[in-house]
Amino acid sequence: MRKLKSAIFAVLVMLMAGNLLFSTICCRVQGFVKDKDTGKGIPNVKVILVQYITDMDNVKTDANGYFAFKKVVPGENYYIVCKEDNYISNVPEYMRKNLDNYFDNLVLREMSGFFNLKEGEIKALIINLEKGGKIKGKINQKDAAGIKPMIHCMVYLYKEIEESDFVVSSPNLPPQKSITIDDFFLMKDRGFYSMVEGEFYFNGLKPSGKYSLIIQSKKGFAYQYIKVPEVFKGNTVFIEFTFDFEDQTGIKGKVTKNGVPINFRVYIDLWELPDDIPSADIMADAEGNYSILMVKPGVYRLECGYFDANKIEHESEIVIRIEANKIKIVNFEF
Repeated sequence: MRKLKSAIFAVLVMLMAGNLLFSTICCRVQGFVKDKDTGKGIPNVKVILVQYITDMDNVKTDANGYFAFKKVVPGENYYIVCKEDNYISNVPEYMRKNLDNYFDNLVLREMSGFFNLKEGEIKALIINLEKGGKIKGKINQKDAAGIKPMIHCMVYLYKEIEESDFVVSSPNLPPQKSITIDDFFLMKDRGFYSMVEGEFYFNGLKPSGKYSLIIQSKKGFAYQYIKVPEVFKGNTVFIEFTFDFEDQTGIKGKVTKNGVPINFRVYIDLWELPDDIPSADIMADAEGNYSILMVKPGVYRLECGYFDANKIEHESEIVIRIEANKIKIVNFEF
């Protein structure tokens, strides 16, 4: 019996020692996410704990804006990312471009909110978020049957001349309505985002008058550039655009080799001159046919090409003039 008691006591001592060791190893990161203007806590914010560029954990803030990560392994280059559709991300835009510089420079890391954790440390943070604006839109298609939502197009959001984010409509992807402009940072699965019934959303945008949209259809239309009215804090800008299948300004043709369609994916690129601005990029169909509608009248460089089985590129290009209300015919023979 005495031996049994001694064994039990030894096990208890080991467990207590293990717990003590664990408590000294693990850290705690906690704090509040607050509205920059009101000072009040923001509920239901997704708070992500990141180390270097890896998402380690995430929690939601409570009704008072409080969050806590209770068991964090000590380490370097931790960062907190907050996501809430109505607020601008706490990740500065300039950080996305030069992350390597921040990891190598202690002063820059501290200025930008990176922090290191020592054993047993409790890190307390207050993160102030500023309300942003929203862009909401809808894309339609018009044909002889009328107007209906269009689901095969991509919408790119640009700030000044820098690409900021994009969404895409597709019936084969799950719907996701909200995108934050600063989600470049640490997004593992950044890629295609679907629209519902032709609708798209950009949330958490910095107030600015320098946003524009580029709408790209995969059904043979030229890119459509739309300058967005000024985005204000807490407001929504609505954009609606319709692709007209009956528009008769553009270009079409056929791509062949020795008179027959090519058995490889053939790309068609259209560039507006003199500045070589991209205007369209599509693929020819299985019969070698292509068409691009809703092209702005002007002078363009038309490029056609494909990669053969040996990964050798075959390419041809021509300069053309597109006139209003006319379809220009351009065929390519390789």
